[in-house]
Amino acid sequence: MFQRYSVVALLLTSTITFAQHPTGGTDHWAAFLVNAYGDDARRVLITAAGPASGEVIMPLLGFSEGFDVHPGEVTVVQLPNGVQNPVWGAGEEGIHITSDARVSVQLESVRSFTSDVSQLLPADRTGNSYVVNCYAGMPGVAGLYGSEFVVVAQADSTQVEIIPSAAMSDGHAAGSAFTVWLNAGGTWMGRSAAEGGDLTGTVVRGGPENAPEKNFSVYAGAMCAATPSNCAACDHYFEQQLPVAEWSLAYLAPAVD
Repeated sequence: MFQRYSVVALLLTSTITFAQHPTGGTDHWAAFLVNAYGDDARRVLITAAGPASGEVIMPLLGFSEGFDVHPGEVTVVQLPNGVQNPVWGAGEEGIHITSDARVSVQLESVRSFTSDVSQLLPADRTGNSYVVNCYAGMPGVAGLYGSEFVVVAQADSTQVEIIPSAAMSDGHAAGSAFTVWLNAGGTWMGRSAAEGGDLTGTVVRGGPENAPEKNFSVYAGAMCAATPSNCAACDHYFEQQLPVAEWSLAYLAPAVD
């Protein structure tokens, strides 16, 4: 069941931040990272400049729900329990959001003490070559809170090559390339092996047998990271990654006190 809320800031934020490369579109692919602990709620947040209708689908898990969105409102699609829990390695938790008009989509991962939101890029702004930007996991908690990333396939028979920058929890060594095959909606999640490990710099790109038109989405961050590193508490980091083709030479950033 979806809900609608009146709000303006969400739509304005995405419009201003990506004025040259808007995040709005009619086709988005997404997946959640593993959040820390506590009661779980995962939501799709949808806004639009004009009326739009669409559907949120998890093609490999049989979940689908339609939605309507109107200007000045946020439509919230709550993902039910049982179709939202990611796993390490191969999974089926990919989310596909389609609409009949351009919409802006965010993914919200909420638990009792840790939460984050990622702005989604439309499929036509994704690619097949990434260098991921994660964050070091919080050390000293039995290795539970690792650096992590997830790949989401948009088409069947997508081959992805991964070259980790640090040792991974599934045994892959730093610098050791390996490939995985995914179908549309399929996911592959990687996590750092060591306490405080950081997978930033990991290369994720189309494998040698991947068709060049088969793009995929990548999300990265940390299960629960402390910022600054001496902070006694941690929070979830979760952000869709820009493909290398979208990188630039100059950026604007707000001042932080």
